[in-house]
Amino acid sequence: MKEKLYEEIILILKEISEDGIGEIKIKDDLKENGINSLIFIQMLVLLEERYDFVFEDEMLDQEKLSSIDAVTDYVIKNEEWLLFELLYFCFGYRVYCQRVYQT
Repeated sequence: MKEKLYEEIILILKEISEDGIGEIKIKDDLKENGINSLIFIQMLVLLEERYDFVFEDEMLDQEKLSSIDAVTDYVIKNEEWLLFELLYFCFGYRVYCQRVYQT
């Protein structure tokens, strides 16, 4: 999953970068590779739309998500949390239905 997400982020950055981007490795600093704050925020918005989650306000800081590796880790962590919430909801709903319909 991480490799696929890494490739998707590179494609997003190429789409939205007016000057184009060079070769960015997963641990490279985004600012040092020409990713300014506008491109950074656009990338986060596109990731939110594609993965259906919201970056926490404190994570909108390019210093905290300074590399593609940091961004991918954050997205994966949030996807896992959303999956956990979905499973918890489904399991909880199933238990609720079993209780209601058994009586």
